[in-house]
Amino acid sequence: MTMHAIGSIESKTWDFQAWDEIEGARLCRMTATDLFHGDIEGEARGEFAALLREDGSSSFAGLYVVRGGVGRRQGSFVLRATGSSGTDGMSCGEWSVIEGSATDELVGLYGTGEFVYLAGQRSSLTLDYDFTPAGD
Repeated sequence: MTMHAIGSIESKTWDFQAWDEIEGARLCRMTATDLFHGDIEGEARGEFAALLREDGSSSFAGLYVVRGGVGRRQGSFVLRATGSSGTDGMSCGEWSVIEGSATDELVGLYGTGEFVYLAGQRSSLTLDYDFTPAGD
């Protein structure tokens, strides 16, 4: 039975390092540490590649390692995330649990969800998830 997790994102650190440029934009490596609150509770550490445009908008893709809990289960798992932000700084995107990445009580976790984030103002996360039966 698919479950629906909701929560919020608290940004702790974001570091940007440019590694190339094209006309009107630069390519950056982003390293992040966020805290997830709600039905997913824990620390999320991420590495992303991003295209940062001169107008302030961006596109990004990367991985988060989440250590904590989903519902009543504890462990860790990896999220593959892609998204974009507009000139207003609001980021939104989609993510999915990478198959086989979950540990401990979260083994077998799979699912997809979305996130919206505006620094210091509002954020939300969702994950529709389930667990593969033992032995699959």
